Amino acid sequence: MHVRQWRIWPELDLPRTSTGKIQRRKVTEWINAQQTSARTGDAKSDALLTLILAITGAKPEKISDDARLQEDLQMDSLSRVQLQAELEQKLGLTVNDAMLEEVSTLGELRRVLGLDAAAIPAAATQEASFAAAEPRHDIYPHWTWSWPSQAVRAAFIECVHRPLVWLLAAPSVHRESALKADKPLLLIANHISTYDVPLILFALPGPMRRHVATAMAADILDDWRKRRNQGSWILNTLGPLTWLLVTALFNVFPLPRSAGFRQSFQHVGEALDRGYNVLVFPEGHRSEEGALQPFRPGIGLLVTESRTRVLPVALAGLGAMQAGRQRWFRSGKLRIVVGTPMWFDLDTSPEEITARLHAEMARLLA
Repeated sequence: MHVRQWRIWPELDLPRTSTGKIQRRKVTEWINAQQTSARTGDAKSDALLTLILAITGAKPEKISDDARLQEDLQMDSLSRVQLQAELEQKLGLTVNDAMLEEVSTLGELRRVLGLDAAAIPAAATQEASFAAAEPRHDIYPHWTWSWPSQAVRAAFIECVHRPLVWLLAAPSVHRESALKADKPLLLIANHISTYDVPLILFALPGPMRRHVATAMAADILDDWRKRRNQGSWILNTLGPLTWLLVTALFNVFPLPRSAGFRQSFQHVGEALDRGYNVLVFPEGHRSEEGALQPFRPGIGLLVTESRTRVLPVALAGLGAMQAGRQRWFRSGKLRIVVGTPMWFDLDTSPEEITARLHAEMARLLA
């Protein structure tokens, strides 16, 4: 005999008679109702789909199992970690990072979680295929927090980095309030170019800019380290050296695009505990034209879990330069606006935090 399907009963115990026996008829009726709901695709009774739509705010044209998580349901990288947390808290379901990273459709996610009739066989097959794939082992460096690394980084920032930014870009810096380095902050900024991090560090006070840890796309760091760049052989040869220099001089750590966020969130917590300000880009990708893109929902979850004040930093004027409409060298039109640290109450939802941070960034850019 083989288990053909399994489902999670929504209450603390199964329905029982006065003598303690399970009322099989009620259980059977509930299972049949669940199957009927799955066949009709009723989103209101589909707890998984309802949860996903609540996180992403998407309004897909189709809600079948063929719906793609990224394209149709608008599930980006950080929204997946929020889904993991919500699945555990609200539905009592768990899915590991490796499996979630490989899942691409709603139906595949159902099978991984065991929420359809063919759950067990399909999930087993899926897990086997995932195990056969080559995993990516991200490195979360702690050696960059040692005092020799801090000394080298501080010397580089003050003696090389700041003079170069002043010479080449000459940005104007406006701070809305006096900033103190008494407590670490979570820094957020709009993402336009590969030069965003040096510009942001330039705008911060000395004690803050010398203690910043920066989240960077995990796949880029992994490609550098393993010489998997698509450019010339020279770039591939210098890949490990590039990874080492960028990691050491800018104190970067990986932030995955699709899954594996729990370790990243843990690294953020450790960095904050050690007094580092942590820089992340909530848009998740660069906006070449400079227009502010929607924030990924996971930024609200990160703020909720870290319980840290958030400092928004806006890069204005860089989009036009990036598009080639204005000259870059000492144009005098590049502005960096450093806002006021924001604090959120414990009862503020991640969705509300995300919306308020986006609104504040839009205000700074205006």
